[in-house]
Order: sequence, then C-alpha cells, then structure tokens
Amino acid sequence: MKQAFEDYYNSTVLVLALLLLGLNYDVLQDLFHKWYAQDLTGPYSHGLLVACIVAYIVYKKIVQLRPGLSANPSYAGLIFLAGSVFVLFLSLISGVNFLQHIALLSALFFIIWFAYSFNIARQFILPVILLSLTFPIWDGAEYFLQVITIHTTSFLLDLTGVPFYRDGPFFHFASGVIEIAPECAGYQQMLVSMIIGLLFSYQHHLRIVDIIKTLFYLSVAAIVINTIRIIVIMVVGYYTKMESSLITKHLLLGWIIYGIGIFIFLYFYSGLKFKPASSIETICADNRKTDYLSRHPVFVQLILVVLVMLPSLSDYAISRHINDQPVQPVRLHFVSDTWQKSSSDIPVD
Repeated sequence: MKQAFEDYYNSTVLVLALLLLGLNYDVLQDLFHKWYAQDLTGPYSHGLLVACIVAYIVYKKIVQLRPGLSANPSYAGLIFLAGSVFVLFLSLISGVNFLQHIALLSALFFIIWFAYSFNIARQFILPVILLSLTFPIWDGAEYFLQVITIHTTSFLLDLTGVPFYRDGPFFHFASGVIEIAPECAGYQQMLVSMIIGLLFSYQHHLRIVDIIKTLFYLSVAAIVINTIRIIVIMVVGYYTKMESSLITKHLLLGWIIYGIGIFIFLYFYSGLKFKPASSIETICADNRKTDYLSRHPVFVQLILVVLVMLPSLSDYAISRHINDQPVQPVRLHFVSDTWQKSSSDIPVD
C-alpha cells in the first residue's frame, strides 16, 4: 500500500512539472526561436542538441531515483519555489524573455527540492546548468573574454619576436592590421567547453565541487587555445604579408585548433583520480525523515498545484482585465504662441 502511494506521489510530481511547462508554452516557444535563429547558425544553435541531451540525462536520473523516492518535502524548497514562481509571474507580465527562461527552469528545479529535499534535487543540478548554457544570457561575457584575449595575445606575441603595435583591439603589423573582435574572443568555444565539462562530469559521476573545478579548468583551457589560434593567424599573416588563405578561413582554423587542444586537455585530465559522488541507493536511504509535510503529502500536492498554475492564470487574468477595459477618447488641445486655437476629441480604438 505504501509503495503504491509513493508511486502515485512521484507520478503526481512529474505530471505537475510537465503541467508547468505546458502552461508556459510561450516561454518554450520563444526559447526555441532563439535556438533556431539564423537557420541554426546563430550563437545558440547548439540549444536543440543540448536540450535533447538534457532530456536524456533527466530521464536516466528519474529511472534511477524513482524506486527509492518517498515524500520528503522541504520547507526551504517551498520558499525558493514560491520565489521562483513570483519571479516567473513578474517576467510574464513584464515580457522580459531571458528572465522567463531562468525563472521557469528554476521553478522546475525547486519543485523537486520542495517535493523530495535538496539531497534529491542536487542530482539534477548538472542538467539544469547544462540547459542554462543554451539561454541567450551569456552575451555579456564577450566583452570580458575580448579584454582577456587581447592582453594574453599581446603578452604571448611579444615572446615570438614578431614586431607589432597594439591600439586597443587592433594589432598593427608591417603589412596589415588584425583586429580581435568580440566574436573572435572565444565566446562560442567557452560555451562548448562548459558543455563538454558537464558531460564529462556526468560520465564520471563527479561531485559538485569537482564539477566546478572541471568547468574552471576547461574555461581556462578554452581561453588559452583560442589565444594560440589568434597568435598562429597573426604569425602566418605577418610572414605571408597577409596573403595566406588562413587569414580569411580563420573560423575553420579556430575550430580545428580548438578540437585538437581540447582533446589533448581531456586526455590528460581524465587520467586524474576523482572521488565519485554518492550512489543513488545511499542518497535515497538518507532522504527519509518524518515531519508535518511528510505526513501530509496530499497537502504538498495541493501546494504544488497552486504554485504551478498561479503564474499563468494570474497573467491571463490581468491581461484579460486590461483588454476588457474601455478606451476613453483622448482630447487634444492645439496651442500656439500660448493661445489656444482649437481642440477636438479623437476616439482611439
């Protein structure tokens, strides 16, 4: 009987999470358009592939965890869930797209936290971070990467003995000028490196602290590899008087150098010894406790229903109320040289 109820509870939580996605279909549609921008050649075109990978990882986690899951609600998770739902509501009525994406993803994570405790929810931190790398919220990193790349390139290029003069992002050589534009600062390589790092962490069952270290090391590796690419282009351009085809084909060269460099890095990095994360059985065994919410799982389900439906229904009600308001005629007064010449009532539809 207990197992049957736990299965019912787990299924209810899953259905409510899917209901949250369904009620916010417009948010998902907007995100899909960002991924599909410029016929899958935009900076976030990897989103479609990553979304499929995340769906697979989440499915595997659910299959592994479900036999040992039991109702273990968390008060802290409830607070965070209510906060994310409120942010989702504000983003819906204000139309801030990137905030809608973040709030929706956070709400899904906090549903798990509230229903099962953080001990279970942290098993989904990796797919949450992985999916967040497909959100168009990282464009601001281009400027910082450009600054880092410019100074790193200038320092390393001095070691090659190639004469040059730098004026901001422009590197002046005897036969031409090469600019390190924001698009050349390794922004896409950085995102790809973090995605690779998260998939590497998933494959090796790394702890959260080791995941953070892996992402940091791969980010540094991406910057170094991209700097090497730029220096190769500059050196080749200097000795060929900017006539080499590598100058115009530098994008393809960049991905070739990046692929070789990241393979070498992962080859040596994978040889390190990592302490594995706790097993699924241990996590589920440590997740059982008794409190008021645990003894009243139906109350937990009712709270989830309210919080899942509240943002969309509130947004719909407010929008409907605004649209149903009659529009009053606007009276315009035409004034010239401080004298009122004429006035008219103009109805506005």
